[in-house]
Amino acid sequence: MNKLMQCCLIAILGLSLNLNVSWAFTENIKVSDTAVNNLSNLLNSLNTFQAHFKQQIFAENGSKVDEVSGEIGIKKPNRFYWNVSEPFIQKLIADGKYLWQYDEDLEQATVRNLEESLGNTPAGILSGKVVNLAEKYHIKALPSNNSDDNATTIQGFSLTPIADGQFEQIILYFENKKLRKLVLKDTLAQTTKVDFSEVKTAIKLPDSLFLMVLPKGVDIVDSRVKELSTKNLPPKSEN
Repeated sequence: MNKLMQCCLIAILGLSLNLNVSWAFTENIKVSDTAVNNLSNLLNSLNTFQAHFKQQIFAENGSKVDEVSGEIGIKKPNRFYWNVSEPFIQKLIADGKYLWQYDEDLEQATVRNLEESLGNTPAGILSGKVVNLAEKYHIKALPSNNSDDNATTIQGFSLTPIADGQFEQIILYFENKKLRKLVLKDTLAQTTKVDFSEVKTAIKLPDSLFLMVLPKGVDIVDSRVKELSTKNLPPKSEN
């Protein structure tokens, strides 16, 4: 699986959150008439989000095939960054209109139209406007899981796409209404787990965080519509 697909899986996580609660949910998914409304409310409240992430990808047999970590930021509508810092440097940035990817090792960047790139990916669900989720997904609530002192409540939601695509299931976990974990199962029988730590919500995030600034000499592959000129490319650093 190439790096772009890994990032777009954000899909987003396996970090130890040092919580006195278990992330293990039973396979018996609870169907609730309010699941769609509850999930929509949680996603609608996610106007800004910033966290560290650890993403792990597992093969069908359970063996780990890839692991990356870094930082994620979201600012609605349609702005997010997914900056990988380990084991390589890679940036994936949505500036509200376009999706940029920069690979430091390859000294190459790509840009494409955002709407066509995200579709029904987890990144699109988290950073976009929540509209008619029930028309795109079968949504079910997983049993809530509370800590011993009831100070922590974990809610889980399973989203199964109605139309065929590259994803078979997306599972979102919220701890006290904050997104903490994402699990994605794709059509290649791979499972991606993304854990979020040091989560911050309802914070001010400047638009400058969601602009791609490229080093001098980087090759740019522009997949946007032909009418767009090079003046729309981001500024390049002089360093």
